Amino acid sequence: FKPKTHIELGKELDLIDFERGSKTSGYRGYFLKNELAVIHLALLFHAFTKLTSKGFVPMIPPSIVKGFSLFGSGQFPWGEKEVYKLNDEDTYLEGTAEVPVTAYYSGETFNEKDLPKKFVAFGQSFRKEAGAYGKDTKGLYRLHEFWKVEQVLLSINDVQEAKKLHLELENNSEELLEELNLPYRVLLMCTGEMGEPQILKYDLETWMPS
Repeated sequence: FKPKTHIELGKELDLIDFERGSKTSGYRGYFLKNELAVIHLALLFHAFTKLTSKGFVPMIPPSIVKGFSLFGSGQFPWGEKEVYKLNDEDTYLEGTAEVPVTAYYSGETFNEKDLPKKFVAFGQSFRKEAGAYGKDTKGLYRLHEFWKVEQVLLSINDVQEAKKLHLELENNSEELLEELNLPYRVLLMCTGEMGEPQILKYDLETWMPS
């Protein structure tokens, strides 16, 4: 049989409503419905509880953040055009839960023996996705708002230790995909595909028929 895209499956099985989503929310708005709404929450909760069982402190952080948290996590100044600014002075919507979580201990000092600090954060994220309006981004891609589970570590200022912990995070992500029997590949990203504050980045890509 010819595999169908997630857009076709979503419409035929009444799982996703893009038309009413756009009417209600604007471009890239969407409603998840029926079984897909349940699956969405189940997957998020599975990842959240799995990482909690590995010793990560569970958190639900705020979505509204101040500018210093975006600067401290490397989102500003490079990614400022992607961030939603609110009417109140110095208030923004976070684009990833690591922004508020990395600011959690701002202004505080640790003894190295008390590190690393490990968190798993469940939050709602918002991104303008400026300039991402190509034919390859139809459907549930490049969304302006979405929920996700984020792993965040705070550790000593040491590159080798950072790489070791980074590998731990990647292994956790791979475990989730393997448990769900999802075929995937791991890409080592070139410098042109990395954000300005990054020194090493892997992308895990799950195979999709479209």
